[in-house]
Amino acid sequence: MKKAVSVRRGAGRRSVRTGSQSYDSSPLNPIRARRDRGDEDGEDESEIFRRRAEWWRLYHGDPSGVVSGNLRVQAIAHAEKLAAGGLDNPDPGGARPKSGFELIQRRGKGKSIKTKGARGKNPQPRSSFGFASDAIEVRGPVSFGGVVLKIALDPERLPNVEPATLRVFCFDATSGEWQLVPRSGARAEAGYAWAHLQRPGLYIAIGLPAGANALVTVLTTRALMPRLRAAPDEAARRRVLELISELLSPNRAGRTEAAGAAAALDIAGLDVGARGLPEFDIFDDICPPTSPPWGKNLGRRSLSVFDGTI
Repeated sequence: MKKAVSVRRGAGRRSVRTGSQSYDSSPLNPIRARRDRGDEDGEDESEIFRRRAEWWRLYHGDPSGVVSGNLRVQAIAHAEKLAAGGLDNPDPGGARPKSGFELIQRRGKGKSIKTKGARGKNPQPRSSFGFASDAIEVRGPVSFGGVVLKIALDPERLPNVEPATLRVFCFDATSGEWQLVPRSGARAEAGYAWAHLQRPGLYIAIGLPAGANALVTVLTTRALMPRLRAAPDEAARRRVLELISELLSPNRAGRTEAAGAAAALDIAGLDVGARGLPEFDIFDDICPPTSPPWGKNLGRRSLSVFDGTI
């Protein structure tokens, strides 16, 4: 008859590990080490977490164990400085593209990305006052970086927009609206706009309409967007646009700009989406909204920026 021998669980495993100290039973893993010792009811778990935090600060953090809040502020200030100097949105330079557009592969961005471009058709030609180029369709991978698109500006449309406000927009087929490409701009004197692309799509250059009264028209349309969104159908939306057109008519008292860009704006014929006009995004890019976003001085400040008084 064999004699029963009681062996405590884990004894065999401990004898194997004692020969070579591994990570599983090292001070870096105090729970496993405690179990290997058979000390199941040992120290409080808070002490374990304290040791782990101490180890993390020692090997992966600041030696003092405290990360200064100034680092975040410095990072934000550095990003703003890059944006102000245009370093995050560099002008590719060169001449106006003879073919209407040009795709440039930035140096130092790894292997070449296969992208193609072609002239496209503007799917919403009445959705903005400030179209300044033809639409360019860019095809390529679902996501890519390091590619810059140069679009030739239309010399006939260019006098109708403020050159300093030109940006590149990408058409969103889901919403049927133009969306601003953040890293974009224009060099009107050279005759082109540019955009740093992240994905394929349909791109076009848009700017704010020239003239103070034209800017007032855009700002008034923006202020009345709640009325447009509340319109139950297309007929009611057209009626609101007609009322805006009558309100801003050059024939009304106090408006002297009977001709020019403002008088030529077809407000009643606009195709205004849920987000409004692309010009609204340009306003926000030049004059970021404060809280509340639609304050009393928004229009006055925007006009002051374009007049050069700010």
